[in-house]
Amino acid sequence: MNNGIPFPEKYQQRHDHYGLIGMRERAKAHGGDLKIWSTPEEGTIVLIEVALTQ
Repeated sequence: MNNGIPFPEKYQQRHDHYGLIGMRERAKAHGGDLKIWSTPEEGTIVLIEVALTQ
C-alpha cells in the first residue's frame, strides 16, 4: 500500500512505464496475473497471483 496516495488508473495502462509492464509480464510468464486497485484517500494495492506447484 502507499499510505493513501491514489495511483491514477491512467498510469496502469501506460506503455512507457516499464515497471508495471515488467511486473505484469513476469507474472504472466509464470502463469499468473497482476491486479491493481487504487482508491483515493485509501491507497494502492498491487497484487501478483501465481500458482505454486510442488
